Amino acid sequence: MSAAPRSPAQLAAERGHDCRGDFFSTGVDLDLAHAADADLDGTFEATCMDTGEVLQVNGWLFVREEQVSGR
Repeated sequence: MSAAPRSPAQLAAERGHDCRGDFFSTGVDLDLAHAADADLDGTFEATCMDTGEVLQVNGWLFVREEQVSGR
């Protein structure tokens, strides 16, 4: 019997991605979780909160809006 699939929020927490924000660019809107110490102006690892996938994000390509509370 296989384990139940983990939610994006569970995967983000396991990866230490405890800050969440919306990232906007031309043609791309992302709901991401990232580490508190991530360099958001550089390249950083994030968890997509729609799919749970790990992404490498080039922060300088996005405008960011921080989410104050969980969604």
